[in-house]
Amino acid sequence: MIITEGLKNLAKTNFFKPSSINDIKKLTVVTTRQDLMVTDVTQVKHFSPAEFFNYESWEYEDFDYTISELGLRGSTLPNNVDLAAFGCSFTFGQALPINMLWHDILSKQLNLSAYNFGQPASNVKSIADTFALLIKHVKMKHAIFLLPPFHRLQIAAKSKHADEVELVPLIPNYKSRLETNFEVDGKLIYTAITDEEMLKTFKDSIYLIEELGVQAGIKTYFSSWCNDTYEFMTYMKFNDGVLLPGWTSLVELQDDFARDKLHPGPKHHLKWANEIVEYIK
Repeated sequence: MIITEGLKNLAKTNFFKPSSINDIKKLTVVTTRQDLMVTDVTQVKHFSPAEFFNYESWEYEDFDYTISELGLRGSTLPNNVDLAAFGCSFTFGQALPINMLWHDILSKQLNLSAYNFGQPASNVKSIADTFALLIKHVKMKHAIFLLPPFHRLQIAAKSKHADEVELVPLIPNYKSRLETNFEVDGKLIYTAITDEEMLKTFKDSIYLIEELGVQAGIKTYFSSWCNDTYEFMTYMKFNDGVLLPGWTSLVELQDDFARDKLHPGPKHHLKWANEIVEYIK
């Protein structure tokens, strides 16, 4: 193997002792999307083609996305935050305005400040890396993790266009924009890796988050919107972290969608916020 400049940069990446807050750009999907190319606080109208095509059927108020220069949904990164929200598109709020998201609802119910650290298509390893990096820069009181399915992976892959190694989010049976730009064969990877191995990585990442929270004096809370993933979590042995109720979609909410008609709508977020509010102490 030839150790290229891309691999040398990968070797230097340490999210537990980041060289600067800018290291988070290696984990935030929106900073690597070629159609966005976020370099400063930016307003984005639609976040996906599905959101654009379903725009006229959206029955609530119009909204834009505020994306920070770090690729986070929000403006300036705070020095202190009471409630830090971590997760995937459900937390980022793809196709929903901020005021309809579970963490914003919680912050108002509890009279706490909040910030959104969720990332679309994210996986538990990237979420753990994000948390490890951010606790060096942001003082948090509560950190709530609404986790994606355990089989989402973080894969280091070489760019097809340059000598760069990126951390690519991988989702079964889904060819993302990022995946098409890197030398990744998702089907081959999932053929080779067992569910047991992915669950091992998943639980290790959660236990790491819990321990980092203890060391930093942050109360951690965990849940998932994936039934299989949540059931596995019910057998885990949390010492300081709190297992929240799972995110469930009831029959009466089956028509509650976000603006893209793919993600859960505002009633789902309100329901889950109301279910977990009593756990946040």
